[in-house]
Amino acid sequence: MYGVGYQLSRQRSANRIARLERGDDLLLRAGYGTSVGNASIRLELLGIKRLNESTVLNRQIVGREEFVRVAKSDQIQINRLGELSSFR
Repeated sequence: MYGVGYQLSRQRSANRIARLERGDDLLLRAGYGTSVGNASIRLELLGIKRLNESTVLNRQIVGREEFVRVAKSDQIQINRLGELSSFR
């Protein structure tokens, strides 16, 4: 089984100190499932790639805000998932 997803980061956080704005994410999923006796086993990998670096508030200047990119905030994350269930 395979899957693809996209997570849209909609707006900056309401936190007055950091004002974090995350980048959008691309999600890729691949998995394998099989049956053994009365049990079902499924193993999956979920990869999440941040498409842009996040930004945070650097400082507030009268009348405007200045934002800076967070270095290396666009890395790839890999998650392993597993499921074991019974047919009874």
